[in-house]
Amino acid sequence: PGSLKPLSTPGPALARRRTSASRPNPPLSFLPCAQVIMNRASPDTVAIVQHLPPGQDKGPCYQCCYAPSFCPCCVICPCCNDPEYIVRASEDSKYIFLKETSIEWNDPNISFKDGSCCGIDPCHYRIQDNVHVVYYDDPLLTKIDDKTRCCDDFLTYCCGGSGDRIALRHTICLGCCNKAQFPFMCIPICCPVSCCPCAIQHNIYVQQGKGMEATVALRNARDEALASMARVEKQINEYRANRS
Repeated sequence: PGSLKPLSTPGPALARRRTSASRPNPPLSFLPCAQVIMNRASPDTVAIVQHLPPGQDKGPCYQCCYAPSFCPCCVICPCCNDPEYIVRASEDSKYIFLKETSIEWNDPNISFKDGSCCGIDPCHYRIQDNVHVVYYDDPLLTKIDDKTRCCDDFLTYCCGGSGDRIALRHTICLGCCNKAQFPFMCIPICCPVSCCPCAIQHNIYVQQGKGMEATVALRNARDEALASMARVEKQINEYRANRS
């Protein structure tokens, strides 16, 4: 998981992807041109072409222990992290997949388990998956940049961190604003994602020191998918023209 490379143990979907790479995808007369990004090497599977190492949450230097599993509220102490079992479960749930049609990653959240106290158990946590999927033809992937903070190693040691930050943005106003969802039109680019959920933007955290390498991999995957989409769209148009 420490290097950017194709999966070391390819599954059946990836194997089919490789064996069928030399065969052009047949044009689909029923597929609208707006959905050609959904065209796949195999109609029944979506291949994972590459995986990126996700970032790991690290506490500051003064955070020296985990909160007891039976008393997670001890996390309010500056020296305590969340209980060890939930920290490990959170890290194990993270992934970043570059698929043949999209980018998919999981940025899990910590939630309470179900219980008898107003429907929750305040003494036990569980992981709530928070999966994001962005297709390669989405304008959100127009700008893919490594926005890791300066002196990240030092700041991670002093204040904690989550790894190198890759920003996915759809900017307007000469790059000063991000596009936003209704009822807003745009959000200043300086506003963080956590404070502006209506802004059309995402941050992907990868392993520390792998930010630029992961950025290049994301850009290459996007460019290859868009080139493939253009070829498929041309095939569809030619096929429809021949039928008519």
